[in-house]
Amino acid sequence: MVPPSTAPSTDGSPSSGEVKGRLAATPRTQWPSHKKALLIVLAVLALVGGATVIVLGEMHTAAAARQLAADREGARLAGQHYLEALAAGDAATAVSLAAQPPSDNRFLTDQILRAQLATLPITDIAVANAPGGAGGAEPVLLSARFGTILSQTTLQARKVDGQWKLDTATVPVRIGTDPDAKDLRIVALSGVHTVGATSVDVFPGILQVSTTNQYVDLTADVKPALLEALTDPAQRPVIVPAVALNDAGRDAALAAVERFQKSCYTGERPSYRCCPTGNCAPPPEENHGIDRNTVRIIGRENIGEMTYSLDPATMHVAVSGVIRYDGEARVYGTVQPLTFDLHSRNNLVDLSRSPPEEVS
Repeated sequence: MVPPSTAPSTDGSPSSGEVKGRLAATPRTQWPSHKKALLIVLAVLALVGGATVIVLGEMHTAAAARQLAADREGARLAGQHYLEALAAGDAATAVSLAAQPPSDNRFLTDQILRAQLATLPITDIAVANAPGGAGGAEPVLLSARFGTILSQTTLQARKVDGQWKLDTATVPVRIGTDPDAKDLRIVALSGVHTVGATSVDVFPGILQVSTTNQYVDLTADVKPALLEALTDPAQRPVIVPAVALNDAGRDAALAAVERFQKSCYTGERPSYRCCPTGNCAPPPEENHGIDRNTVRIIGRENIGEMTYSLDPATMHVAVSGVIRYDGEARVYGTVQPLTFDLHSRNNLVDLSRSPPEEVS
């Protein structure tokens, strides 16, 4: 048999042996063109994804920065509006800017605030953000001049129901140094009765201390409650009233003693209230034959030296001394005029009653 020819074909196509040789020579590591395109697409997608992550991160950071700036400005404006409300005598707005408004608003009125401003006007207001915000709170530095006094403090502001509020807007002021002592029910602050309260909430400023009782004089050395007192207990004023019986009080106490004595000596047997020991003071011993159950006071002749001791907590005044009266009584069965002395020994008169009354 004749072996197949290895010569090239006349039409230019390779013989079967030539084809096999070329296939054997093709490198096995050479990639087809469609796989190279897939790799390029994947690489592009990876680059795009990375860029997207970077852009989203930058957008989140920018949004957080905008929110922080908005929060800081909201906190600052709360402090600004608070000081402006105080300076304008707008008590309701000032109270509304407190995160927890006080339960007792008796001393947080326009009337009292404007009385404070008449003595210490608020000027040179400035509010700025302070460092150290955390936990949803933003500190703000409040500054203002009260009269000629520059005052500053840092308050925390926080959101309450979507609104920025200050942690506090008022100053607690103690009345008296002993929290366990009996209250003073005759104290008034800027004309408003404290009704025996030992602590009240007030706006920064100064309060006028007076009394609700006409029979005593009350004074107190009160320093202003400034912005520092909002946050520093050591800066909060303590009102220690000094109470003294005045001339009207002495006259009222003496009149109460006299009314009581006259009620006991009406020409009839004194009541047990007049003589709890059964031994009412008799007329002088030299007036023998006097029926003590018929003694009647007609009028006062004169008074000796009287002493008065006041307890401001109870408004009881102890009266001691001698009062000489003109009167009459049955002497040996006949009504006759007489003069006699009655001794007051710490007779207690309650000056809180109207009119004052003897209570002993």
